[in-house]
Amino acid sequence: MSFIKRVSRDQVLLLPDCLDDYVDENNKVRFIDEFVNGLDLSECGFTYPKERLDGRGRPAYDPADLLKLFIYGYSYGIRSGRKLERACKVNLEVIWLMGKLKPDFKTICDFRRINRNAFKKASAQFTLLCNKLKLISGDFIAVDGTSIKAVNNISKSWTKNKLNSALKKYEKEVEKYLGQLEELDEAPSPNREEKQNKLKSSLVKNQEKSQELKKLKQKLDTTDKNSICYNDPESRPLKKGRKSTVGYNVQHAVDDKNYLIIAAEVTSESCDLGSLMLLRK
Repeated sequence: MSFIKRVSRDQVLLLPDCLDDYVDENNKVRFIDEFVNGLDLSECGFTYPKERLDGRGRPAYDPADLLKLFIYGYSYGIRSGRKLERACKVNLEVIWLMGKLKPDFKTICDFRRINRNAFKKASAQFTLLCNKLKLISGDFIAVDGTSIKAVNNISKSWTKNKLNSALKKYEKEVEKYLGQLEELDEAPSPNREEKQNKLKSSLVKNQEKSQELKKLKQKLDTTDKNSICYNDPESRPLKKGRKSTVGYNVQHAVDDKNYLIIAAEVTSESCDLGSLMLLRK
């Protein structure tokens, strides 16, 4: 049986003379490039890290180049800084878009962290451009929410009711172990010392957990929130049907003409009611 033959890795290839020949004229990256080049990034609020502003260290990357990288990544669902770093080295479209620049993942992530509000303004400029190009009708807009999981676990998230239930449980466990220790004192057994050590160890663990939850409850009582999370403090417990998770409620408005998202906002409110006003701000 015959197969399609591979090209030898040692064969000399006559590749295109310039990088631009690798990207066709209708490729998405050309639009991203033109869109970002037409933005006033200083007006949007993009800035450099402090050490770059002081003139220390190597020259900074142009915010326009890093913004192009993020827009490309988000359009293909690539949010990880390390994956974007790798794309700058192996993805021909990204190599063309970045002009062979290869920022490391820390530079990429720092740019996103420092310019969060500027990203929103750049997104608003894109919506205005779509409206100018008649891609948005504005006749009918659908608003809905979707839940996004946070970097947290439901076991690390506590509501007031959950805290009260857990405290009662640990207090009962403490009372149970204390009672068992008293019984051992009154009725000695051959392996009494071994049992006492195990009960004391369990007693200490439950007392420590109870104290930890009491501190957490005191912290929660000082706020106006109904829940508190360990790893991602801004996330909230969300319930969708019978399933519960810890995350965020993302509200988005979609225009009916080309199904473009014209507004989006992340909220910690689990209910969609009243979120339309959030999108209007």
